[in-house]
Amino acid sequence: MATMKNAEQLFRERLVEFFETDGAPSQRAVARSVDMHYVHLNKILKGHVVPGLDLADRICRAIGSYLDQFIDDNFRVSSLIPKNPKKTKRIA
Repeated sequence: MATMKNAEQLFRERLVEFFETDGAPSQRAVARSVDMHYVHLNKILKGHVVPGLDLADRICRAIGSYLDQFIDDNFRVSSLIPKNPKKTKRIA
């Protein structure tokens, strides 16, 4: 498990990696599903804002993970991306 000092950085890096992966839902779709504005999500991705635990957990759940798994040292973002993204529903 990541230490608290680097958990914020690891969360942000993994989130950036997730959105840069082909087949990932859009930032707007994920932001909409957690009831936040996409600009706020973008500020999190750029490191301008650090989300609270509740928001970080909601974001993780929206992309198909749990916060504790997402910041685990052995977690791979690629496990969240479907193999055939064209047949997968996007987050509404």
